[in-house]
Amino acid sequence: MSETWLEPRVRLRDNPIGIAQARRRLRRRQALPTLAIVLLLSLSAAFYGSLTGEWLGVRSSLLVLFGILLFLGGVTQVATTVSEDRRSRLLDFHRATPTTPFTDALGYAIGSVAREYAACGAVLPFAIGATLLAGQSLLALGVGLLDIVICGWLYHAFAMNLALSSDRKRIPQSAGVIVALLYLVVFPLSRAGAGVLAHLTPIPTLAVLGVVAGGEDLTGFTFYGAPLSPLVFSFFAKGYLIAFLFWSAARKLRREGAHAFTRHGALAFFAITEFVWLGPVWSQLGAPARVALGGAVFAAIALTLACVLGASLVPQYLEYARCARRAARRASAPHWSEEGASAWPLIPAFALLVWLGTAAVVALPSASPGPAAALLSFEALLMTASSVAVIAFAIGAVEFLRLGMRGAAKSGTFFVGFVTLVLPWIAGSIVLASSLEPGVAYYVFACSPVFAGGGSIGLWAGALALDPVDPLRAHHVVLSCAVTAALATWFLLRGAALRRAIRSESPAP
Repeated sequence: MSETWLEPRVRLRDNPIGIAQARRRLRRRQALPTLAIVLLLSLSAAFYGSLTGEWLGVRSSLLVLFGILLFLGGVTQVATTVSEDRRSRLLDFHRATPTTPFTDALGYAIGSVAREYAACGAVLPFAIGATLLAGQSLLALGVGLLDIVICGWLYHAFAMNLALSSDRKRIPQSAGVIVALLYLVVFPLSRAGAGVLAHLTPIPTLAVLGVVAGGEDLTGFTFYGAPLSPLVFSFFAKGYLIAFLFWSAARKLRREGAHAFTRHGALAFFAITEFVWLGPVWSQLGAPARVALGGAVFAAIALTLACVLGASLVPQYLEYARCARRAARRASAPHWSEEGASAWPLIPAFALLVWLGTAAVVALPSASPGPAAALLSFEALLMTASSVAVIAFAIGAVEFLRLGMRGAAKSGTFFVGFVTLVLPWIAGSIVLASSLEPGVAYYVFACSPVFAGGGSIGLWAGALALDPVDPLRAHHVVLSCAVTAALATWFLLRGAALRRAIRSESPAP
């Protein structure tokens, strides 16, 4: 019986990385200044409350301090620790130890934030006192703090994945900036139909519990038309993301350069994300205008996520070469679900999931002009074709560049992305500013796959709302779809030629 077999899947109490990181972060000389600053801020808030009697405001301020410590300080610290250990090759040592990648991921996520957790512990008595003096429920405060901690786990898992995926030294600062931007865009996007994004923050939970204002906006919350507590949905929405992100981090901790998900895992993540996102807005999409807006937002987000996930599953040159050698020894072609295999079979899978999600939006009995017309109209068929073309372009271009350019794939991807996704918009804007005929500029915009995807979604949403979008005339979008399909076909054919060349170099079985 081997020692590896006896190793638990996740070590909780005796996690070696967690213990080592916690000891490092809680050294007296480094931790005391942070704790002193937090205590002084808490005492200042308590002094303000004693003078004014506004204990609810004091509690809100202390909760903001909780968020700053866990969301900004914790995220930056996790990303910094993982980045430093990755650059110093310490992660290679951890890969050689008997502990599992899940144990290592948990150790980094918890141990690296030990100082921030200690600082939150110093704030906790003041938050409890302010709650009692305000005559509010301690149970509500406890549930709200639990949601804040869970949000912290979500952001820390995200920061860990970011640090494991990039070699840039500014990743720690970037992780904190991304989390801060979430709070700037979440509410405008929520008003536009992406309401689930608000539940990636603790604000809806705190509002329902009465800890902060705004709970009346969540009255009558439903999930696919069925009444559901916003607390349950919020915990579920964050919980499945935490599970997938920790799984992704464990895969990257197990092997440098590993993909975030397996092929099946990426499809499952995409399907669950669609299911979770659509549930809260299902009962709100009654009028044609709201169905059109919700469908457009959903289709745009789903198409973008499909392109990102599909491109992330494209193998590097060495990955595909190893996969081809394994297949040669088996005397068979690489299976589509095998890591290192070509990603082109994922194109119809992701396109189908995008279509199914969009179909669910318009499958409401009250939707106008009806599900059949919304899915079989010219605009709907054009959007479906554009989605397939855009996903095929993203996967085909990345695969061609990774197999053909090898070490220069990142530079090639940046160049192709700029030429196809950015340059047409710059050139079209110049034409639009200097020409009296906007149609000329739209022909330039049509050279970008972004116009094919976004324009087809706009046409479909306009037809669904019985209010067509005039500037986006159909022939511009058809042209853009044709250009995108041509680019995708060229990249896929060139990628197929590269794959044949690589297989021909593989040893015979």
